[in-house]
Amino acid sequence: MGVYYQLACTWCGQYISFGKKLHRKGHDMLQGLYSEEQHEWMRDERAFQVLQAFLLQHEGHQLTFALDNTKEAQEYEAMDIDSLLKQTS
Repeated sequence: MGVYYQLACTWCGQYISFGKKLHRKGHDMLQGLYSEEQHEWMRDERAFQVLQAFLLQHEGHQLTFALDNTKEAQEYEAMDIDSLLKQTS
């Protein structure tokens, strides 16, 4: 399965997942944000819109960017990427 990277709000216990770290074209990158509705990894401006929606929703909160294989991270709840994207349109 692999290890996934997530941006989590430690105060709310919610996170968005950026998928696995990939090595492409000589550098590391993250898969992106996965859309269940579109069945694809988003790595374009939609991913930035989702990131902005998450950051604004958790403004002033303590955030952490970490791997999902820690005990603490496994207790967080995934936010719906598609719902966050709809908030931006």
